[in-house]
Amino acid sequence: MNPAEHTQIRDSDRIEIELRKKILSLEIEPGLAISEANLIKRYGWGRTPLREAFQRLSEQSLLQIIPRHGIVVTPLSVFDFIEVMDAMSMVIGPAASLACKRLTDAELEQLDQSLDQSRIA
Repeated sequence: MNPAEHTQIRDSDRIEIELRKKILSLEIEPGLAISEANLIKRYGWGRTPLREAFQRLSEQSLLQIIPRHGIVVTPLSVFDFIEVMDAMSMVIGPAASLACKRLTDAELEQLDQSLDQSRIA
């Protein structure tokens, strides 16, 4: 397996990241029922990767999968939110470190360009 394959992100991972951002930023409100069909239509996501992302977000207690009823964003108290953020902080650093070790020269150059563009903006 070449280094580029290590850094490729699966569709279900992208969807999971995007949904997590929307949930934690409250763009998708706690307690809201989520329509799989609407998400597929709105974002063009595939059904299988979306369901995989739902499953992982459910394991993280961000979604509740209710058989024969659908998917609901787990209502979060302030204390729940703090716990989620604490858990994420323990994972993000090591994950970023591992990702950096696997960067190719081309990917590092692309990151440098992105950083330069963000400074300009």
